[in-house]
Amino acid sequence: MVSDGRRPIVDFLVGERDRPRDAMDRAYANFKTRVEPFIDGRELDYVCPKFVDRITAAKYLARYAYTCRTWMRRRVGSIVQVHNQRLGMLLHLNDFSPSVIICHDIIEHVMHEYWAGLSYKAFIRLYITGTMKADVVVTPSKWTADDIKKHFHTNPPRVEAIYHGIDRTRFHPVDRRLFLRHFDLPEDRRYMLYVGSEQPRKNVPAVVRAFIRAKKEIPDLLLLKVGRADEIRGYPVRERLLKELAAAGLSNQAFFLGAVPDDLMAGAYSAADVFVFPSLYEGFGMPVLEAMACDAPVVTSNTTSIPEVAGDAAILVPPTDDDAILEAVLRILRDDELRAVLSSRGRRRAEEFNWDKSAMQLLEIYRQLDPNRG
Repeated sequence: MVSDGRRPIVDFLVGERDRPRDAMDRAYANFKTRVEPFIDGRELDYVCPKFVDRITAAKYLARYAYTCRTWMRRRVGSIVQVHNQRLGMLLHLNDFSPSVIICHDIIEHVMHEYWAGLSYKAFIRLYITGTMKADVVVTPSKWTADDIKKHFHTNPPRVEAIYHGIDRTRFHPVDRRLFLRHFDLPEDRRYMLYVGSEQPRKNVPAVVRAFIRAKKEIPDLLLLKVGRADEIRGYPVRERLLKELAAAGLSNQAFFLGAVPDDLMAGAYSAADVFVFPSLYEGFGMPVLEAMACDAPVVTSNTTSIPEVAGDAAILVPPTDDDAILEAVLRILRDDELRAVLSSRGRRRAEEFNWDKSAMQLLEIYRQLDPNRG
């Protein structure tokens, strides 16, 4: 199929059917929905049989082996977009140029705790090498763009930072009682909230330590943790967290809710008297933005991409400084005026991140790469 000269042809290369839907998939959906009226787009799945793709030990090798068949199915004059860096392996041997890949971060390249075994280490290298072969690498923050240039300075691709947006139809202040009643949680208590996985870089033990210490000063405080355990092999974080809470006699004061349905997430953030997110490394930090959109006052890290997202609308602390985290939490819980100021600033800050604006920036990249333009 040849372009009519007006709309770029875009083949969206998708895959990883075995994974639960995550933030990278949401970003892809938000971009794709908004650019579709201006392009000739379709999804192009690699043609690895599903029964093979479900076998953990074989799926990456199988995907790699089937990329040649995927290449044969792309359209003449198309731009290929890969929606996350893990699928960068599909660019490793095949020439998909012109191509765009959304690289949310290079965390697995720079943090060696992810190198669990030689096979996984090889997979990381494979997808990173493929990612760097794209004509344009789109990142969700300037930090991630600079991180790529720092680690791949010998021959870096063109890197463009396009911020993610916030879905204001999902994330806005709501009556917190609806959420609390759904999970049978007390309505007359204060809540300290964390949202995310328990991978080591997320620094969830620091949240638990801050809660244990804050509980001594704020007796009615409860801890809410939303998100799957999602641990890395060899790092049993959940087990450690539960032991710490038990040792402090607070097992019944902390609630691990797992994956909360999408339509209840605004309620989770709205229930928070303080949202704590002391991550060690983020490519963007979407939970910070979601919390702000729901009026939750935020304590978060002063490192990596997070200050770009938070601006002056949160209390930024060194994520490895337990005293600083505790002090910030207590300041917010004790000071109604500060809590109101942070909520107001956060709401305004969240409004600056707009999916429509971001999608138009991506569309401009398509137009620049379009091999059919006159």
